[in-house]
Amino acid sequence: MDFITQVTHQLQKMTEKEKDSWILSQAKLTAEGGQADFLLSLTGSKKVMGMPSEQEIVGFCQKVASGEIYLEYMARYCEFDSEGHYMDDWEVWYEDPFGAGEFLDRVFIGCHELLLLDDCQMAADILERVLNLKFSVEEGEESEGGPKEEFLSMKDADGEDLFSKKLADVAGDWLRAQVRCLKGQSAKKTARRLLEILEHPVCGKVKPRILLEEDVTQQIFCDMRDLLERGMDELKAQLEQLNKKQDGHLGERDYINNFKKTYRLKKALDKKQEILSDINIKCLQIDSETKGESAQAAASASKLEKSWEKIRELAKWLSHERYIDDQPEQEEIRDICEELLQSDQLTDESWKIRWEVLNDIISNDYYYEYGCDDCMEELSEKLCANKAECLELADMIERVGHYREKAACLYHRCGRDDKYVSYLEKNLGKRSKEYAALITYYQENGIREEACRVARLGLEKCREDLTDCFICLLLNAKETDDQEQFQKLYASAKRRKHADILRINAAINPQNSPNHLQNTKSHLK
Repeated sequence: MDFITQVTHQLQKMTEKEKDSWILSQAKLTAEGGQADFLLSLTGSKKVMGMPSEQEIVGFCQKVASGEIYLEYMARYCEFDSEGHYMDDWEVWYEDPFGAGEFLDRVFIGCHELLLLDDCQMAADILERVLNLKFSVEEGEESEGGPKEEFLSMKDADGEDLFSKKLADVAGDWLRAQVRCLKGQSAKKTARRLLEILEHPVCGKVKPRILLEEDVTQQIFCDMRDLLERGMDELKAQLEQLNKKQDGHLGERDYINNFKKTYRLKKALDKKQEILSDINIKCLQIDSETKGESAQAAASASKLEKSWEKIRELAKWLSHERYIDDQPEQEEIRDICEELLQSDQLTDESWKIRWEVLNDIISNDYYYEYGCDDCMEELSEKLCANKAECLELADMIERVGHYREKAACLYHRCGRDDKYVSYLEKNLGKRSKEYAALITYYQENGIREEACRVARLGLEKCREDLTDCFICLLLNAKETDDQEQFQKLYASAKRRKHADILRINAAINPQNSPNHLQNTKSHLK
């Protein structure tokens, strides 16, 4: 039994006297600042306590439109930031002298509560009005410069943290309120109006998928899709015309105007594509025949195949998303990977299926673009059951070319030291990691001359930690009893800022420290 049902049952049990007594007790507990709202709510003049009245909202919007309520632009030159770091740049922010942000937060919260009370028309009307506001911008008295823009839209104001409530959530309430108001209207009319809202600047992060919670029909989604496709065709035609104009000889002013128009059209086209992708992927149901085929295929697919098909679907959605951070699809991909990592039956899958998954991971750069590279890297190694499969994975990585360092590590673990050494030798540049790893390899395999060669090359070319290079050469001089070379190297090590003299001392005096190879060993990771 839900809360409202329980309250209804309780009210039915209470006498009028008991109800009056309860209302009076709540009135006594109401703070002085909320008493006026309580009375208005009691008389039915106000549905949501704490929310500005319609008259106050209308007056506020009129003052914003006339410039009586405005934002102040503040700028100052900062040589150093608040932490004392050299900055040499301008700091810019906006002041809110009239408390517009706090007022609008109350409006936003009130409209959300109106939706909970099913007063969708009032919520839709108010949000329509306030979300189209533009704030005048005035230069602050203590500002060291004037504003570049004359107005700030609600989207721009949100970017300057004017509101404590997320504008995307408010825009979502606007869309929900509007679709409820359109119940009973024709599908085409509803589709057209919903698209107008979705393409509004404040709805940059609002997706059509939220309409699934409002029981929007498939016909409405189909009409939205058709409208978007026609609109995209029109925009592409306009872009083509502009491109033809640019191929000719244009004056500077015409060229700039064409450039601005092209930018606006491409931005509008991207937005339509984003909305269309969400509708196609998340909102439209596939037909029953296709659905039956998909269900049959899914039933015969292995757990890994099913999981990976879901990951591909999520990645397809993210590929159309302008804002990658904080998308729920990212977390879904990580959760699926984590579930696979916890499984003890991954390597029971056929190598063909595992190879296809590995190829997808590597081809998509470990899904780095979607912030999933850490779990993908761990999963890729768990998908290999033996040394032969690990070597195939290493070959796959090497062919892609972006992750040769990872391939080298895998080759080394699988006993292909020729590939490992070849990678290190080709990448002896300014980083210390490759020098340390190669020196360690040659030392562990008793190839002292090669270890010294690499160490000398490191002292010449490396621009990072030189500690392992000095240790190698000092130990060699000590073992060959070359005192003169030893003294020169040690004096040089003490002068170099990239040499850890404490580690060096510990390595050349092993009786006072653990085995120096444990200190100098630095494999690639």
